[in-house]
Amino acid sequence: FYYNAPLISFYNYLSLIPKGGGAFDLLRQNRLKGFYYIYAADNSVVDPVKKRILIMMENMKIFADEFEKAGIAPKEIKNNQGKTAFKIYYFKL
Repeated sequence: FYYNAPLISFYNYLSLIPKGGGAFDLLRQNRLKGFYYIYAADNSVVDPVKKRILIMMENMKIFADEFEKAGIAPKEIKNNQGKTAFKIYYFKL
């Protein structure tokens, strides 16, 4: 929890989804109104352990791409060189 906001890693969230269940059903059942997805757009900000788990890196990118396809524009956080380090998406449930 961060300032009373529940936080969960994307990888751990995927493991909680029942087989055949909708990706967001679990969130709706817990009365969430929406959620933020924080995508590490620059590999330099990704935990070194996660970088070695290719399926995790691929799933994070696929999920971010799905937001883009749905027309959900991210807020970008840039590093000191002006390169996008994070993309933050908000999805209303």
